[in-house]
Amino acid sequence: MSKAHPLKLSSAVVVPAPQTGPVHSARKPSRRWRLAGLLVLGALGSAADEPWGEAPPHDQTISGRVVDAEGTGVDGIAVEAVAGSLTLSATTAGGGRFVLGPVTGKAVVAASLGTGVPSSRLAFAPRHDLEIQLGPVRSVDGEVYDQRTSEPIGAFQVTTYGTGGYAHTEDFADAGGAFSLDLPEDVRKLEVRAPGYAPWLGRLDSDGQSSLIDAPLGRGRWLAGRVVDADTGTPVVGATVEVDGSITQDLAPIGVVGGQTDSQGEFKLRVRCGNRSIRVQAAGYATKLVVVPADAGAAEVALARGSTVAGHLVLPDGSPAPGRVGLRASRPRNSPRSFWEVVDRGGRKVAAGADGSFRFDNVPAGSYFLWARSTSGAVDDSVIDVAPKTENDASALHLRLAVQPLATVAGAVSGLGDAEMASLRVVQRPDGEQVADRLRVGNGPFRIAGIPNGRYTLVGSSTTARSVDADFEIDDLETAHVDIAFRWSSRLRGQVLVGGAPIAPSHMEIVATPLELDDSKPSATTWVLADGSYAIAGLADASYLVEARGNRFDVHVSGDTEFDLALPLNALAGTIWAEGERLGGGAVRAVGRVGAEDPVVVYARIGKDAEFRLDGLPAGEYAVAVMDPFWQGAVRHVTVNAAIQNFDFWLEPADDLQPIRILRSGEPAEGTVEVDMQHDVFGHVVRDIQLDKGGVGFLPNSLQGADLRLSSGSYSAEIPHWNGAAALVELEDTGPPNG
Repeated sequence: MSKAHPLKLSSAVVVPAPQTGPVHSARKPSRRWRLAGLLVLGALGSAADEPWGEAPPHDQTISGRVVDAEGTGVDGIAVEAVAGSLTLSATTAGGGRFVLGPVTGKAVVAASLGTGVPSSRLAFAPRHDLEIQLGPVRSVDGEVYDQRTSEPIGAFQVTTYGTGGYAHTEDFADAGGAFSLDLPEDVRKLEVRAPGYAPWLGRLDSDGQSSLIDAPLGRGRWLAGRVVDADTGTPVVGATVEVDGSITQDLAPIGVVGGQTDSQGEFKLRVRCGNRSIRVQAAGYATKLVVVPADAGAAEVALARGSTVAGHLVLPDGSPAPGRVGLRASRPRNSPRSFWEVVDRGGRKVAAGADGSFRFDNVPAGSYFLWARSTSGAVDDSVIDVAPKTENDASALHLRLAVQPLATVAGAVSGLGDAEMASLRVVQRPDGEQVADRLRVGNGPFRIAGIPNGRYTLVGSSTTARSVDADFEIDDLETAHVDIAFRWSSRLRGQVLVGGAPIAPSHMEIVATPLELDDSKPSATTWVLADGSYAIAGLADASYLVEARGNRFDVHVSGDTEFDLALPLNALAGTIWAEGERLGGGAVRAVGRVGAEDPVVVYARIGKDAEFRLDGLPAGEYAVAVMDPFWQGAVRHVTVNAAIQNFDFWLEPADDLQPIRILRSGEPAEGTVEVDMQHDVFGHVVRDIQLDKGGVGFLPNSLQGADLRLSSGSYSAEIPHWNGAAALVELEDTGPPNG
């Protein structure tokens, strides 16, 4: 098995156009990979109504819809909710709707077609507007092999983790160690296990991207220990022990390896080498996290019975308020932490009960950050101290959290079609920050709570791409009344034709813009479907300029309008070769100069067979790039005035690399740094580059002139119009990272 070029990077993300995710890859140049395209799950036939039996109380249920990529409800979908040890299931019916209950507090709700990896969402009961979208999905192809011998491992498990930590495991048996999965966009982490090896953990960095994974498994080491009662010293039998693959500032995520203690309170787990953090939990005890050094012997963990933090979330008149309450460990950001330190993982959340009550059990002594969120108003966050619990102390820390009322905006929605829905959001003027949760509605009344005094815009977006907004103002916390009426209902649809035959080019966007400079008339955009058809909804009755791959058409739209887009026969087609082998996956970007018009920018996917095709191009001069600047020969120039075949790229690893030294707080940065690049030819590319111990990484000279943004956690720096020379970059702390 050949090894990766020493200057190739661990991951890449290419972003060729909004709304659709192209391919990103992490590859060894000499490997062959298969890359599946986007899969959109369509609606199934209607299923029979679910026999619910006696309905649970409305305030103990989670309900909502399962929809496809276009927002259409899908019947016959299996839905599962996991809340602690409780698992509930249902099947969608009546337009993709489901009801799960009774359930209280936090639950992870997942839906799938019965094959593939489920999409999951985190919800707090009661909730009655939960939406789970199936598709688009991204594919992950990978190879599992022995880290020392590079030989493939033929039998292994792959576990994926979605929103809320929802885990899904599949077994694979492949002599070449290969696996392939179609994953929903909420899956960000996957783990590979094989008998006799330490687990391997991989992360997927970007939404909607396909990934190519190398999973080298090492033999690791054994980590052993014993769990005892802190007061009596007796073994704790059946305690759950989970081992993280890394130690992070916020002590998360964990759960990569798990096991339980035996009759002597002992455990033994095979883990990766290096320092490890062990999370230990048992019924009736406070959870603990112990950091174990790489050279330590057996670890002994003493579990203590924690205290209780309880209280009520109430309005000023004492009546209960709906909402959620959270508790997490509070500690200075840069405070030292020694090995064997024991801390609570924190991050717990509960929903307030019908009487406003909340409760956290088995909380270790220490300082905690307590927060509450309610749609009825604002609650001040605070820091509380939890005292050590003595053997005979059964008392709890009781708190009263007062909700300061906020205002609401209420009104009615009209103008939607029978199967059309709208999403409403409230944004603050003039900065455009969203101040309340989105609300999904049909025609009829609506109410959005939790808005302070100020000036706002209510923005409505329909599932047919129509939009409308209305300004309003709240003073003295009085309810604002706003009605939303969707006006534009005309549609433009047809086929994309080349030589009289419909085609389905990848990444072809159709844009419709009113010919008259009238802000009251809407513009709209869509993408060509697999059968070569397109449809744009939410247009006015007016004349439009319709653009497709640089070709322009004048179309008058009135009601439902049919118009086929006839494109020229000009085309570019070829194959991508890397070091003599076909290189599938990725994208090609072409930037053309066509007369005096603005540049024409088009994209095409590189298929599994490493071939690409750009159809319907206007005649002109083009710069064509494989969207990976770390290959030499990734850019070619061509005059297009016919259908050009065998326009192949022959790639070799870039040898014109410039060193970039990265400093963080005056010291060399370690590990990887993300580089966000905007280039005239390559477009938008995001890369993780590996740094050596001196903080030095490399960028290809072909990126000369690009705008670069380098980031690592909350630290970042910008290099506008990079001159292609070696550079020294100091990352500055810009605050907590988004998300």
